Amino acid sequence: MNVFRTLKMAAIAAVAGVAMLGATVTANAMPIVGTISIFGFVNDPSDTTGIDFIGDGTVLGATGSFSGLVGATATLTDVDFSSLPGTVWTAGAFSFTLESIIGAIESASDGISFDAMGTLSAAGFDDTSGIFSFSSNEIGSTGQGTFSAATAVPLPASVLLLGGALIGAGAISRRRKNAA
Repeated sequence: MNVFRTLKMAAIAAVAGVAMLGATVTANAMPIVGTISIFGFVNDPSDTTGIDFIGDGTVLGATGSFSGLVGATATLTDVDFSSLPGTVWTAGAFSFTLESIIGAIESASDGISFDAMGTLSAAGFDDTSGIFSFSSNEIGSTGQGTFSAATAVPLPASVLLLGGALIGAGAISRRRKNAA
């Protein structure tokens, strides 16, 4: 009877081990996290139909996955709000595609501001959704955009590993208790 119980526990442990191995093999790349702030010049800061950039921009601030990009050149691409999605900027290995405007485009006499949803992509990372905030003003015809991504990291493989370890510890404890 004791041999049967031992074989049963070994079979359960083997199935759990195979399941955990499969979960770790299918793990994805890491999501992009952090913020990046880009400064550039625009032709008409009060245009509510799109953004007409003048040349490239500069990364003013960067945290998380963007660390190390401060001072780097950002390639800025003109945006027509009526034909989204469209790539807005590329900095280093990162590229942001603007997909939709959130709410209204706020217009003032000296510029516009809006928030938008989009997807950030980079080799070695999962495509990550996030929010792009943009504002422009007449003073120097400047525009500044900030992207922030804060996606929770999925944990299914970690949960399986922890669960397997707890089941194994419980089985060993029970086995020692029954042997005593």
